[in-house]
Amino acid sequence: AQTPHGLRQLAISEDGHKLYAAAPNRILYGGPTISTSYIHVVNIDPNDRPKTEANPKKYWKLIGSVATGQEAYGVQTTGDPNVIAIANRGSDSEGFGVLAVQNQDPKNFSATVRHVPLHLGSAQDTLDVNNATSALILPADALKSAIGPHPAYAFVGAYNKYTQGDPSHDPDAFTLTPLSLGVQTPGGSNVGIIRDPFGPNAALVAATNPIPIGVIDNLRFASGYNYLFAAYRGANAVFVFNLVNMIDGVETTL
Repeated sequence: AQTPHGLRQLAISEDGHKLYAAAPNRILYGGPTISTSYIHVVNIDPNDRPKTEANPKKYWKLIGSVATGQEAYGVQTTGDPNVIAIANRGSDSEGFGVLAVQNQDPKNFSATVRHVPLHLGSAQDTLDVNNATSALILPADALKSAIGPHPAYAFVGAYNKYTQGDPSHDPDAFTLTPLSLGVQTPGGSNVGIIRDPFGPNAALVAATNPIPIGVIDNLRFASGYNYLFAAYRGANAVFVFNLVNMIDGVETTL
């Protein structure tokens, strides 16, 4: 009943004890089948492997289903076994989620979820972060040797569902502004940048240029944390971003 459309991404907690699976309540087009999505949690802690036929600690069993936003799609570790990042594709107001475990006991597992909205600037322009499908966490001070102290960052891969006539969802819907104001970039898939995602003032603060019909999929780091790789299925390409320059720009100009 809580998995009407199967599962999407999976993630194993940093300590190797829990498996998290995104179970969306809807697909990209159409209404919800149930009211909310869930993150299912399975106990895979080898210390809980039963020695007899009984399985009191529910080894390789579902121990919890945590409600999240519309069309849960991505789950990602964060460096903390008690915290998992979530990408919800179906609603930008709940686009990025933080699942915080309150009780790790497989017989009494509990967790809460809070969301960070993916809204950037005016709703009438073409630059936005729409339909999150993946997330990746840059630890606090990971780039300290290059740019100085900084908080953690979350990067969100934005699929950007096509919606005809909507400037940020339809690459043909943008309008040319007067030359004195520059020209808007057509709407498309991109990477959103959330500053301090686990803090009380977590917010989407910037985004990369949109790629029309880019259909972004996953995000990965390379060369330590120096580069961010983003796979754009619609463009048949992997884009590479210099994280030192990107985070330095946010820290010094925003």
